[in-house]
Amino acid sequence: MPRALSGMSVSLVALAVATSLGAVAVEAIPCPAGVRFSVVLAFFCTGPGTALLGLFRRAEPHPALVTALSLAIIVLAAQILLWAHAFSPTPATYAAAGACLSAIFAGFAIHAPGIANPGTERDERFARSRRLVRDRLGQARRAMPTTAVHLVVVGVAIGAWVSAVDHVELGRVSGYGLLPALPATFYASLAVLAAGFAWALSRSAPIAVLALYAFALVLVLHGVAPVAYPEPRYAWTYKHLGVTAYIARHGSTDRSIDIYQNWPGFFALNAWLVRATGLGAFTYAPWAEVFFNATYVVALQYLLAGLTKDRRVVWSAIWLFVLGNWIGQDYYSPQGFVFLLGAVLLALCLRCTPAPGRPRTRLTRWLDRQRRQRSLPWLDPPGEGPLAPAPALLAAGLIDAAIIISHQLTPFLLVVSVAAFAFSSRRIPVAVIVAMLVATAAWVVPAIPLLNAKFNVFQFSPFETPRPPGFDARYALPGIQLASATSLALILALVCLAAAGFIRRWRAGSWDLPLVATAAAPLVLLAAVSYSGEGVLRIYLFALPWLCFLAAAACLPGRRLGRPRIAYGMLIAVVSAVLTALNLPAFFGREKINLILPSDVAVERWYETNAPPGAGVAYLAPNVPNRFTARYAALQVPGGSFGPALTLDPRFRGHLLGPADIPNLESLLRAMHATAAYFMISPSMTSYVSLFGVLPTGSEQRLIAAIERSPDFQLVYDRRGALLFRLVTPGQVVRRLPSI
Repeated sequence: MPRALSGMSVSLVALAVATSLGAVAVEAIPCPAGVRFSVVLAFFCTGPGTALLGLFRRAEPHPALVTALSLAIIVLAAQILLWAHAFSPTPATYAAAGACLSAIFAGFAIHAPGIANPGTERDERFARSRRLVRDRLGQARRAMPTTAVHLVVVGVAIGAWVSAVDHVELGRVSGYGLLPALPATFYASLAVLAAGFAWALSRSAPIAVLALYAFALVLVLHGVAPVAYPEPRYAWTYKHLGVTAYIARHGSTDRSIDIYQNWPGFFALNAWLVRATGLGAFTYAPWAEVFFNATYVVALQYLLAGLTKDRRVVWSAIWLFVLGNWIGQDYYSPQGFVFLLGAVLLALCLRCTPAPGRPRTRLTRWLDRQRRQRSLPWLDPPGEGPLAPAPALLAAGLIDAAIIISHQLTPFLLVVSVAAFAFSSRRIPVAVIVAMLVATAAWVVPAIPLLNAKFNVFQFSPFETPRPPGFDARYALPGIQLASATSLALILALVCLAAAGFIRRWRAGSWDLPLVATAAAPLVLLAAVSYSGEGVLRIYLFALPWLCFLAAAACLPGRRLGRPRIAYGMLIAVVSAVLTALNLPAFFGREKINLILPSDVAVERWYETNAPPGAGVAYLAPNVPNRFTARYAALQVPGGSFGPALTLDPRFRGHLLGPADIPNLESLLRAMHATAAYFMISPSMTSYVSLFGVLPTGSEQRLIAAIERSPDFQLVYDRRGALLFRLVTPGQVVRRLPSI
């Protein structure tokens, strides 16, 4: 096992053994699907990583490293099963659990002699670790009164939040998003948490208390939607559910269908969970935001602990990260999943790489002279990281491989980030960067024909924004501009704070050039990939941990402020108030379109279940929960995510829709050359139209009335504002679901 079994190591090993045995038990014994899912997911997050790390002589398991490595191994195993056409999750779960138990006990057998042999250096380290555990337990007992008070504070905040989400009025969602629908107790819960966290910092509370506040903040911000919303949040969540359902049913992928089946790692992992536990992804997908952000907290602690030993700065940065993460990339999605893996990969680069080599160029020699004039307080001394270089390289390789097969853009972001860190710190061999790039390219090359045929991924448009085509402020709902303004203000606030923190640390003698280079390097990708205007958002997310670290350093009180602990807490409280005021409208400001209703899901499910193979559908607007059943691939799968949409077609924009648009609509549907052509309108689409004002007011009603009068269309589904029409020929009979 590790150098010496610390309290954390013992806990992780015990948890890994328990979850491995539990996974076998719940698969063999009938039990509720929710229980089976919880146990198997816990095994996926702990078993494989702990087992592998246990084979290394010098390893310090950390929850973030264990979780990322475990999930990466399961993803790679799932991909191997897909390649072998042997996707049988239940037997695979038995095999994985057995392999983990065998590896864990093998690790004990390998290292036990050294631990048990008296007088050896290993035994001395083991004794020191036991003393360390006793000291920490003593500190915990002494801190119990203060901890109890903080538990009460967090309990009050969570109680207020529970009351708030129980009284959310979804009917009040407007152009200002969810903010008018949230009761005052929601805002009170945030205020209590912010005040309690600032107080905990000022009193040097234990790490467990600071972590508790961070996890509570994650729940308060990201737990509203899964509790209050009737369906999973975001229309684009559903296409990910469809790929998961496809793999779970067929046990294979088809790279010719769409871009997601070319990067199936995340979906194969979830298909394994669905098949092994019997719990549908629809049930747990709404909680993905809470799960991912909770793991981000753990991963960022692992990453930022390599930058400073000051826990105030580490946990303040994590707190600021949760408040600064407004962009909504952490839902049930591959990008939300691989951000966790990427953070741990960067942590390994930061903490486990060897000493820098001798500078060979004029620039690196100049940089080395600058570095020698300053300290390196944010880097662990080489050779004292949580893993030796060779095991760290193996762990990073497995994690990078899982990232490569799970998402399109993230591997390139990581390559340029690691390359920037390698150049500025000279602590990573060039061969590692080349290997990452070659592995990424090897996976991308087979997908190039599909990308060229259906997508325009590689394009020079660095200033493209995700603003919808046809946006018209004249018809848009009041408040729509607030989300854009506050999101930009939030980014600027963090950048300014980070700049102040960089200057402050520079004057204090810290060498932060590798940090800044790593954060800024992904900007070069904007020259080639706009990602439909979302590329800049992904880059901001990858830069956010570094920005928050420097912003937390900027909040450190100066000597003139008197009592530094109290001053630091006050500064964090003020910054938290400002960022919270900006985060809420930025994060919840577009819930008018993010809120999906049961009728939205029902009409699409009817279409995907009843439409004949090769059928196609056009939508009023590109905001609909579609392609979420395993049958989605049997229907037309266009290059875009939401099929043909009227608001994306210039023929239907700029005027009030009505009878004159029926010929163009029929032309659009016939151009699909589908076995059956449909047109769909649902509440999520009408919300999109009204929020962004892409059509004049009243267009939807006039168009529906014109379609109902046309002999070429037949209404086949009608439920609470969700309508599905089929283009028919004279005399054709179409089965129709009764109106609800």
